Amino acid sequence: MKDEKEKYTFLQYKEISLGRAHGLSEEEIKLYAKPSLNYLQMQIIREDLERGTDHEKVRYIAKPWLSIEEMLDLQQELTQKTVAEMPLLLHRSSIIFMVLCLLVPLCSGIYLLYRHIQPADPLILQLREDAVTVIEGDIFEPSLYIAESAGRGAKLQMPERFTAEEPGTRLLVYRLSRGKEELLRYLRVTTRENEAPVLILETDEITVQDGEETDCYRYIAEASDAEDGDLRTKVTCEVSAEEEDQYLVYSVSDHQGKRAEARLRVVFAEEEQPVAYVPKAVYMPKPEVPLPEEIPQQEDLSLSLHFSMDS
Repeated sequence: MKDEKEKYTFLQYKEISLGRAHGLSEEEIKLYAKPSLNYLQMQIIREDLERGTDHEKVRYIAKPWLSIEEMLDLQQELTQKTVAEMPLLLHRSSIIFMVLCLLVPLCSGIYLLYRHIQPADPLILQLREDAVTVIEGDIFEPSLYIAESAGRGAKLQMPERFTAEEPGTRLLVYRLSRGKEELLRYLRVTTRENEAPVLILETDEITVQDGEETDCYRYIAEASDAEDGDLRTKVTCEVSAEEEDQYLVYSVSDHQGKRAEARLRVVFAEEEQPVAYVPKAVYMPKPEVPLPEEIPQQEDLSLSLHFSMDS
């Protein structure tokens, strides 16, 4: 008796004692003398047995997972059913409990299977390059260098965006992870100093007439930058006077503001003086005269010069 009393709470054991006191047999008491039933559930079953309810009907409500309200509802339904009809009566809560009993191990098995079996799609992480060079002052955007990233449920961790401040080299890590799986890719980023653009003129001096117009862009031989390419269309040209000399000042800048300059000296030509007219002498030989048969007396044989002016 002492061992039996220790199995139950005070109120549970009281229900068992009341059943014995009210004349219930030990077989009937066993229907509700279960530690899994609380004392209120035991009270409902005990009172049902004391009223002489069929034992088979009592077994249907003696379920520890039924609440007090559900037990009372089921008890009322059972009073209207015969023992033969009882197998057709399944309470809604009983069905839910049985479904849950099936679903819990099934879901647990699926979860364990998902965690321990390799997923069908593998992790993929590809970078466009292994090493890149950025210019001092430029902004490095890490997402621009990812060629491909795949893997259902995977998490991608990229390096932080930064501004290249001084020349040097750093190694950046891209990480793709899913559970215990992990894929790493490395990108070497080299920062180099930004160099000024190249600006070269075809000559350093030109000669023009006073009032003559000229196109200053015709004298540009090269205007380029290692990062920005051809800069000819971005060259500016201004006239600058220094004492008695004048210059064309050329300048161009890259995307970071690095500047290059070149100067072209302008010389003005002196006015040409008109050439004085000088007459030219022309020698005209004396025409020959046929000799007469008789030799005349001797005459003067000197040449005559005639001058003419070329127009």
